[in-house]
Amino acid sequence: MQAAEEYHRFDKLIRKYYCDQQMIRELLRILIRDLPKSLRELEEGLMEADVRKIRKAAHSLANISGTVLESEILELSRKIEYACASQNLKDVESYLPPLRQRISELCVDAGKYLQVS
Repeated sequence: MQAAEEYHRFDKLIRKYYCDQQMIRELLRILIRDLPKSLRELEEGLMEADVRKIRKAAHSLANISGTVLESEILELSRKIEYACASQNLKDVESYLPPLRQRISELCVDAGKYLQVS
């Protein structure tokens, strides 16, 4: 089974980049490298109650997830940015568990895709 058939999560991405496997693979490598890094920065910012750091990390997450058409992570990242605008760290905390889960799932799926494509 080809990767494009097995990993429907990336169908939109594949269409967006006209099935350019080299481009898709590079984007997924960046995703695997940068999403966890930005998530750690967000968590550190939350532990430090540093709204600026949280907002910057959330913005990075939104940019990366938008590039790879991952709407759930994009939505959660934007909610965190909005919560930071009102200094609402409790809302930021409430968005972290689903954000962690979605990032973990996406990185695992991207890693599998890269192994078979």
